[in-house]
Amino acid sequence: MTEKQLRRKQEIIDTAFKVWGKSSFRNTSLASIAQELGISKTALYRYFSGKEELLNAMEQAFIQLYQEIAQKVIHGRTEDSFVSAMNSFNTHFVAFFADHPYYLSFAQIHFLNKSEIGGLLIDNAASQFQNFFPEKIFNALAVSRKQIPAVTRYIVTVASFLLVTEGCTKMALHPPADQPGSAEAVSFAAASPSEVPASSEELIEINSQWVLNGFAGSSLRHTDAKISHEAFQTIEKECMIRNADIPETNRIFKAVSSVVAEDGLFNATVERVAKQLGMSKSSLYFYFENRDQMLWEIINRERHTIGRMIQERVNHRNYFPEQLYAYFVLFVRYMWERPEILAAMNWYRFQEFDFTPPQDPISDIQHYYDFIDKAREQGICNTEEGPGISLGMVVRFMNFFLMQEITRHYRLGKDLPQLFPVLRTLHSLFLYGIEGA
Repeated sequence: MTEKQLRRKQEIIDTAFKVWGKSSFRNTSLASIAQELGISKTALYRYFSGKEELLNAMEQAFIQLYQEIAQKVIHGRTEDSFVSAMNSFNTHFVAFFADHPYYLSFAQIHFLNKSEIGGLLIDNAASQFQNFFPEKIFNALAVSRKQIPAVTRYIVTVASFLLVTEGCTKMALHPPADQPGSAEAVSFAAASPSEVPASSEELIEINSQWVLNGFAGSSLRHTDAKISHEAFQTIEKECMIRNADIPETNRIFKAVSSVVAEDGLFNATVERVAKQLGMSKSSLYFYFENRDQMLWEIINRERHTIGRMIQERVNHRNYFPEQLYAYFVLFVRYMWERPEILAAMNWYRFQEFDFTPPQDPISDIQHYYDFIDKAREQGICNTEEGPGISLGMVVRFMNFFLMQEITRHYRLGKDLPQLFPVLRTLHSLFLYGIEGA
């Protein structure tokens, strides 16, 4: 190709990211690309034989882009200190993907649905993360060598959550008309006319706050009380999951789980579920309106099962750090026993559904997390200072990074007890951040 043709080809790829990204890459029509570029659909075929070739080119473009950003992060450190590394990470990684969210959306959908490519990308990303935050920058932070990988993953996970979670990419920057200057002036919520996409500066501010300071409130941060090694062990023993604790999955839910775990959520069609059950599609619709409702029901049922365990085994404790760690252990143990649910929930996070839950997903289970609300009222847990840290966001974030760690543990083929030292590190980081932990 001539230089002009190569530029045109790259323009088509860049346009595809932007245009298809508006529908989270559900609508990948070549016609929409041609219309945006002001050319005929036929003209696109001079550069790409079809949609699949264009998608493959976009995958390669993303990998190259990611490598370029990674190099900028690595070389952007002006000195071997954590502050310098964090500034470079925010400037080059967080800021870019905050301003170009469709790239991460594309990676989630197209790479995570291809186990071989997705696995290679994840391994490559993990290697890059270690380069972002090399061992020498932690020397002044009293982080042990064994803890560094978990600390690094946590830092990147915070940014990933803020970048990929829809509630974080939209912020209400103006107070409601009837409550000027109210606390709701800056908050995370569902999209509304008063919300606009969060700027890279806003996400960097939140990212830095979570990473550096954590969620411990002033009354906890100013004490020397920490969970002892013995207390950690006691909680790990007490928060066991027995077979009797896990409800038997009914026939339909079991089939949905099996198909999701085997094929991934994109291929969890009504036809596949019906075939697994040995029944017709129309018979299955007697129980559910559509595929999306089926998937919501299976996940919602599990959420409430975990919630009831939280009420039984977490809320009776009096010390918030112990309550929090008990929650971590319960959540991890439950997901470990139900890998099919973990698969469904992991994929569910990256989907767009036609089915609307009967009420807000967080408010539906919020009462299970009363221990966090009570800690907030006592100044032990901070979910309000800063730009829009709500209880719902805290819960979603906890589940996000715990699922990330469980999934990684599965991929590495490790035993569950090997995850507990990591959970203890994450617990400390969540409460006190890098500076306090």
